[in-house]
Amino acid sequence: MGKELIKKAHEAIKSGATAGDKNHNWKGGEYLRRGYVIETHSQGKKKEQHILIIERKIGRKLKKNEVVHHINGKTDDNRLSNLLLMTRGQHTALHNAMRFKK
Repeated sequence: MGKELIKKAHEAIKSGATAGDKNHNWKGGEYLRRGYVIETHSQGKKKEQHILIIERKIGRKLKKNEVVHHINGKTDDNRLSNLLLMTRGQHTALHNAMRFKK
């Protein structure tokens, strides 16, 4: 039963039956990867949407030591009011504090 199910899934992928708007993750040109919304931007390049939103807001690309934190913890909630630009150190400290608080 398991092998047959896997075979059917592979056939569906190859035939395009799960591509684009037929895929359960489809969001009108965006899709989810590891819980993050991926957006196609300049010249067909793909990037996590929350990063693009912050980069547009600050008018530059993120530096290597910068990350975007989702305040409510929902990685697909990319409203600007839910995004916070932080250094990697600040982000790690925040998550450590949240983990030990529980």
